[in-house]
Amino acid sequence: PLALQTDVVGAALAEARWGAARGLDTHAYITIGTGVGVGLIAGGQPVQGVAHGEAGHMRIARAPGDGFAGWCRFHGDCVEGLISGPALAERFGRAGQDLPDDGPEWDLFVHDLAGLLHNLVTVAAPQRIAIGGGVMAAREHLFPRIRARLAKSINGYGSLASYSEDLNTIVAAPGLGTLAGPMGAIATGLAAL
Repeated sequence: PLALQTDVVGAALAEARWGAARGLDTHAYITIGTGVGVGLIAGGQPVQGVAHGEAGHMRIARAPGDGFAGWCRFHGDCVEGLISGPALAERFGRAGQDLPDDGPEWDLFVHDLAGLLHNLVTVAAPQRIAIGGGVMAAREHLFPRIRARLAKSINGYGSLASYSEDLNTIVAAPGLGTLAGPMGAIATGLAAL
């Protein structure tokens, strides 16, 4: 058999088979690196329509006073245009790995990433959201801030109120770490058998 899949969906499949989403029915894998990609799995299968999804190109509510036009050549200030590695470099004049852990730049990053998470949660309410990629590598300290911002955004709404109480386990680093992508190629092949 032959299988073709996006790298981020492959990573999501790998996390389901061996990583942070093992045993879960619905989960998402987000990679933040040269772009922003989202692999959404429901019922053990990738969620895809006539094409693969491009959740990284969603538009979100901007932080008050944030005038950055965005980096994306197609959509300007979509999520990818705001928080990807190239966007951070253009926005702040240096690469994400060169930003100090306690730098104010991360406030905008957390705000914008939480906007994407809010959309994913309200659409699919995944049991786990693993966030990896080059920008998030060695940025474990951001997870509490991301969870807090998402909880504030959900704001106790309806069926998602109890969801907010579990964000410490729902929003997490990938169980496979930097191997999620490469293992995704194997998981994609195995899924085709």
